[in-house]
Amino acid sequence: MIKNSANLDATIVKPFAWASVAWLSIGAAVALTLSSRDTAPSTLSWMLALWLLSVLDLAATGKLVGSFLGAAVSGAENSEKTPAYAIQTFVWGVLKLACLGIFGLVLMRGRMIPTPGLLLGLGTLVVVPLVGGFIWSQRELSHA
Repeated sequence: MIKNSANLDATIVKPFAWASVAWLSIGAAVALTLSSRDTAPSTLSWMLALWLLSVLDLAATGKLVGSFLGAAVSGAENSEKTPAYAIQTFVWGVLKLACLGIFGLVLMRGRMIPTPGLLLGLGTLVVVPLVGGFIWSQRELSHA
């Protein structure tokens, strides 16, 4: 049975989405635990902002790799789609670079960011791919 592209994308994305939402919940609880009453709103808002930026960065990375591979495959099979994949690759690459630039600005200029918010927000870049990839790989291995 051959799955269509939309079902395949949803099957791959779902474990990462669940890992992302779970990390947001865990991170918010840890941020509230580690911060005082005075810094709790700031810690939570920075954690949420960095979580959102991290999720956008991870999504842009996934789409960038997908469009790059699509361009490589279509170049060999169907040269009519190559320009469309090249444009997609360019757009996702620019979005990825924008995310990296914002991360750089935050790290260079964000001296007043509460440490728990910074670490938990940026921890999304590590936790979501690891947990989501583990869940996805276990599903794939159980179907094989």
